[in-house]
Amino acid sequence: MITGVTTTSFDQWDPGIFDLSGNYPNPFDQKTTVEFELHQQAKVTLSVYNFVGQRVFEVTESGLSPGMQALNFDASNLSSGIYLYKINATSRSGKNYVGSKKMIIAR
Repeated sequence: MITGVTTTSFDQWDPGIFDLSGNYPNPFDQKTTVEFELHQQAKVTLSVYNFVGQRVFEVTESGLSPGMQALNFDASNLSSGIYLYKINATSRSGKNYVGSKKMIIAR
């Protein structure tokens, strides 16, 4: 037996409170939509970072209901390039879940 290793059975596994579908269109010129599905009510923050890690945009929506959700992002003030976006969902119990993907602004 290996000591110091914690195992988790599937009945204890917590898949999180959302599934991040991605953004469309991607690549895009000025506007894109980030879609995700919430499994329970949550406060959701969408943050966008440039390739050197500077946050260039952030919006928070409180009390979003379970189901498919979409947040719109207007990048008309940003230059072409690769950006990372992060969704942080906080459940009512205070647990945080994070998902991230890349988006490409092409002009």
